[in-house]
Amino acid sequence: RGRDVEQQHALDGGRMVGREPVLHARAAVVREHAEALEAVKASGGRVIDENPRPGSRGTTVAFVHPKTSFGTLIELVEDGGGH
Repeated sequence: RGRDVEQQHALDGGRMVGREPVLHARAAVVREHAEALEAVKASGGRVIDENPRPGSRGTTVAFVHPKTSFGTLIELVEDGGGH
């Protein structure tokens, strides 16, 4: 099964910010949001979403706050097809 990659850039007024590539966001596929969010909180992490929200292509997503993940926004993605 193929995977999708979305390229993102930090913008300031429509201009790219910074000269060097910096990792601002990562996505991780999870089997179940409830378990993943509880694991993040149990390990001292902070979540942005207590409950998942609709994502693209039939997925649901929830986010981990970058202040507890070394400045990187982590997106937890659950496939709506149960894969």
